[in-house]
Amino acid sequence: MLKIDSPILNYRDEKWSRQLAIGFLRTFWGLATDEYSDALTSLQYTRNKFILPKSQLSNKKKLDVTCNYLYDPKIQRIIFLEYGKLDDATMWLPIFKTLLTSFSSLYIIPPINDVSCWDLTKGNTFNILFSNIGTVPSPNITSTAVRIINL
Repeated sequence: MLKIDSPILNYRDEKWSRQLAIGFLRTFWGLATDEYSDALTSLQYTRNKFILPKSQLSNKKKLDVTCNYLYDPKIQRIIFLEYGKLDDATMWLPIFKTLLTSFSSLYIIPPINDVSCWDLTKGNTFNILFSNIGTVPSPNITSTAVRIINL
């Protein structure tokens, strides 16, 4: 149930609001309130960058990989907000973990016990212990990055 002062209701009442965004916000709010009594103060929004230096990318230019997520410091959980298939998370989470462990980031990454992905289109979730996520060879990431900067 949305409170009368809910940010979702505030957004809904704006003349520039969009139904798709309202749907995503409602789904987010439902998932968040299932997990947290006060999600807006329990979760920290973070926009971080992983930096692939040009010394590892054929000395052409560096590549910054931006990553947005919510963080719950009490249980050390990262939450990714998704808009589609959660099955894809099993493919990109090892890349995220490799970026985390092999490259520097703009901000210090807090301790992570588990990772959740919330699908804002259907309201489904995917949870995994961080220790159960594999990695990919870092040369695979750098070779892909070289192809991206050569486009």
